[in-house]
Amino acid sequence: MKTKSIVIILFMLCFGTITSSSAEEAYNLNGAWDAIITKTGAASSTKLIDEKDVINISQQGNQFVGIRTIGGKFVGKNEEMVKGKLSYKMVDEVFIRYVSDPITFNLSWIDGRATIIDEGNKIVIQSFIEATGYFETVTLTRQK
Repeated sequence: MKTKSIVIILFMLCFGTITSSSAEEAYNLNGAWDAIITKTGAASSTKLIDEKDVINISQQGNQFVGIRTIGGKFVGKNEEMVKGKLSYKMVDEVFIRYVSDPITFNLSWIDGRATIIDEGNKIVIQSFIEATGYFETVTLTRQK
């Protein structure tokens, strides 16, 4: 009987019936985060723009949204700037809000790549803004 139970558990683990990735086990991102927003040119690594802000992140389950508290040239104060979804202790998907049309200044959600480091106290988000040719890096550090 014991062998049968072990085989069933191994089968379930191998085929994804039991999963260890849930919102309860994911990092809790709620709170204020210091943000450094850096834009660099596509042709070089020359820093073009550096902005600082504080992003308030609210998280429900595995979904999170970050709102700017100071605001910048395109994404203003109290506007959503970043959103995404966690999968265990990784960012499964992330989007930043930025200008999708440099003529009309329309804002769009642009997908990116994010890494959580320092035991969940730092998030680095990188995106390529095709409309402007910039790379944008948003570095978020949890306020203590």
